[in-house]
Amino acid sequence: MFGKSLLSGLLLSMVASMPVDAADYVVTFATSNVADAGTDSRIYVTLVAADGKKTQPVYANRLVSGDAFEKDTKNVIEFTDQQFVDPATVQIKMENYGAGPDWHLDYINVEVKRVVLIGGTPFPQTVSKQFGVGDWVKEGETSFGGQPKYNITIKTGSKSGTFGEQTAGTDSNIDLKILGSTGETKYFRLNTLISGNAFEANQTDRVTITTTDVGEIKGVDLLSKGDYSGPGWWPQSVTISKDGQTPVTIMINEWIEEGNLHVRKMK
Repeated sequence: MFGKSLLSGLLLSMVASMPVDAADYVVTFATSNVADAGTDSRIYVTLVAADGKKTQPVYANRLVSGDAFEKDTKNVIEFTDQQFVDPATVQIKMENYGAGPDWHLDYINVEVKRVVLIGGTPFPQTVSKQFGVGDWVKEGETSFGGQPKYNITIKTGSKSGTFGEQTAGTDSNIDLKILGSTGETKYFRLNTLISGNAFEANQTDRVTITTTDVGEIKGVDLLSKGDYSGPGWWPQSVTISKDGQTPVTIMINEWIEEGNLHVRKMK
């Protein structure tokens, strides 16, 4: 076990060899478990503080051993920057490359390690933050941070069609928008966030998205594209929880089918 004087000496040696403002960064990228989530693109990451101070852009692929950013994997990179940044946002720059350029990213975790001087004595300090994404990342620059994460549960009923010819499940693409007290989110294509067959009769599907804060959850907007051979759908309910808060359930219990592909329900 290190004695106090030895530990202090080691920390002082670290301070002497590294500017006090410098820091080591450990960044974890969690690629989602949805269809075609992985990417072959070139990924650059920059950490940005609330005051605008930034780390230098880092080419992440070069720091990953083997195939980077495959479906349902976590890739960790480590680097040192000559200034300390307490990240408020993470900037991702993507340069399309290969057959599958788009990337579905679940979250980014950032761990910042540095040595600080308190009363002339060096102390190790670690800051750890997680940035929820839950969305597709495409070519160009995208920033993540300061947005809430919504956990959404969609329950499909078990009702037969008007003439008994169809079941409650659907093969159609379904878009969802969250309605809140201060605004609305954009539409999200739910099918791309669900592994396997989505929206089967009497089935529960779950997705997580990170998007604009719309205040108190008031309702939901569902839009079917009406495509494929079985487009009719009887959603029973949608339950939404923001950042782990008390879930809000919106009852639907209505056919979404040809002639009525758009349903907007309030809690």
